[in-house]
Amino acid sequence: MLTIAQLLEPLCRYRTNEVVVASMSLVHPWTRLSQHALDLALPDSKMDHVTGLALGIALARPDRDVICLIGDDNRPSTPGGLSTILSACVTNLTLILIDGRHPLIPGGPSFAPSFVNPSALAETAGVEQVFRVEDAHEYAQSVPEILSLTGPTFIHAIVPSNNKKPAMKGYTKDVFQSPISLADSARKVLDTLKLD
Repeated sequence: MLTIAQLLEPLCRYRTNEVVVASMSLVHPWTRLSQHALDLALPDSKMDHVTGLALGIALARPDRDVICLIGDDNRPSTPGGLSTILSACVTNLTLILIDGRHPLIPGGPSFAPSFVNPSALAETAGVEQVFRVEDAHEYAQSVPEILSLTGPTFIHAIVPSNNKKPAMKGYTKDVFQSPISLADSARKVLDTLKLD
């Protein structure tokens, strides 16, 4: 079994200087763990926008690895999104899709079961580095190796629907009222990238 916390904590621990783009419901869990200057929060992103932005950063800075955290509420909606990433020939992009289909936060939205298998979709689209992760221990041990791979890399993280615990400790019902704005987050990341 894998929880959101068990997915993000090893990533935060082994992350070095990668740009991390977090979307919607994953913004809060990620920013509770990381306040890195290269964290880009997209609390109001739409379908596929987050992967497009992550791809743009990866193309603009091929010397910099980019990790894109995609929640149930912002999954790539078509094979076209993955095809675009593949046709761009980026080697520095890792997509991590949270596949839980349950409320991440008590009182939050609920999701209908998906009939699409994201890891199979990624493989069919032609992504060579595809990982389906469900076991917290095995995943935590594999994070350093996964982050060292030449991408694009796709991680399909299965969070069981009976896992109703909050993503991180200390959640309140106003969790969606994030103080993080896209403008402030982007300014911080751009300023940091200019320095290196």
